[in-house]
Amino acid sequence: MNTSRRLHSRKRPFLISIRKVLRLQSAITLLLAFLLYTAVSEYLFTPRYIEIHEDEGSYSFLSTDCKDPVRSSLEHAIRNAKESVVLIIYSLSDTKVTHALRDAAARGVDVCIIHDPVETPDCAGLVGKAAKCYPRRSQGLMHNKLLVIDHTNVWLGSANMSTRSLTEQGNLILALRSQKIAESIEALATSMISHSTYPRPPLTVQLSESSLTLYFHPFHGNLAFTSLVERIDKASKRVFVAMFTFTHPDLVSALCRAKTRGVDVRVILDKDSSNQTSRKSYIRLQREKIPCGYRTKPGLLHYKAAIIDNSLIAGSCNWTKAGFTSNHEAMLFIDPLSSSQLQWVERWWECVEHYSSMQLS
Repeated sequence: MNTSRRLHSRKRPFLISIRKVLRLQSAITLLLAFLLYTAVSEYLFTPRYIEIHEDEGSYSFLSTDCKDPVRSSLEHAIRNAKESVVLIIYSLSDTKVTHALRDAAARGVDVCIIHDPVETPDCAGLVGKAAKCYPRRSQGLMHNKLLVIDHTNVWLGSANMSTRSLTEQGNLILALRSQKIAESIEALATSMISHSTYPRPPLTVQLSESSLTLYFHPFHGNLAFTSLVERIDKASKRVFVAMFTFTHPDLVSALCRAKTRGVDVRVILDKDSSNQTSRKSYIRLQREKIPCGYRTKPGLLHYKAAIIDNSLIAGSCNWTKAGFTSNHEAMLFIDPLSSSQLQWVERWWECVEHYSSMQLS
């Protein structure tokens, strides 16, 4: 009898261990199934790339913070180029983009790349000898982020062609179909290759619901700056700014004047910039009781954008003196946003605020 009890007591811990193992296996199986379902759902239901509509004047926005497929959309656009690719870029290093450029040039597409020689020193090594690479730097940075495909489709904004810029940092890109804007960017490329002054005035394109005005700095820098200050001074409802570097004292003063008039003014900067390069502006804005914050999400806040009432200002230009006077930049004014575009822009701003330290009272 005692022997039987001892055998039974020895089996119980063994049985308990088996049950624990089985429960653990079940939990792991459920977790793996959930992760697989999430991954498959995201793959099936999230667009893998966004294409520009064929209608002249159609445009859409993409932002990394809105989880738009920025990187894959640019790669897809380059891989589907039939005649030409013109890229004017500060930093070029992303492998998907460089491989797409290399393959396009290899199949006979005319690929022309103007790049900053310091930030992108070995362009030819990245994209191959079939592509034409032109290093360009004068008094200021060659800071543009412009892409034209087949003389019609335009991609412009704040994103460099680096992996972090296209996936992790906060960036905003406009994807647009406009032969006029495409032609003006190609004319800019020609003047940059020949080291000549861009001879044209700012381009305004009238669409069905809004107008687009494109400025190229430094050639149009003073005009763009004056127009920006005037828009801030005329704002009646809101001025929301998301900016990587903000040091221009006159633009800080314009925001302070708007705040005094009762306009809803908000500013979100990059975290490191708010403590370093843009610290003086940040402190002054806070002193004027303007709601301010900095990015809390990993990656730079690399935007150069502002919502002024129902208009949007975007592009590659930081709000610095160099951005308007010496750097090569592009700045786009959209007046006003269509109802559908306004909805997207407001959703984008909600994402920017969500990933920031700004607290509204």
